[in-house]
Amino acid sequence: MRAPRADEVEGSRLRLLDDELRQDVPGTDGWRWTPEGFRTENDPPQSDPAVASRTLLEGLGGTVVGAALELRRPDVAVPPLER
Repeated sequence: MRAPRADEVEGSRLRLLDDELRQDVPGTDGWRWTPEGFRTENDPPQSDPAVASRTLLEGLGGTVVGAALELRRPDVAVPPLER
């Protein structure tokens, strides 16, 4: 398994994953991004890597098996996780 950053992944892979994930969200079934719309919303300056970092999780053969979004808010203190 590997976890490349979103900026290391060809854009249509992210768009298609987003389309697939939306099918499970009530009210968005059947909705699909256009390539232009996805780029407009997710490329700089709309998407600032200093604030949010996207990562794909790839399994064998480069198959996408998950995604992660890390938000960086230095102005918000987050308590450590308790175990």
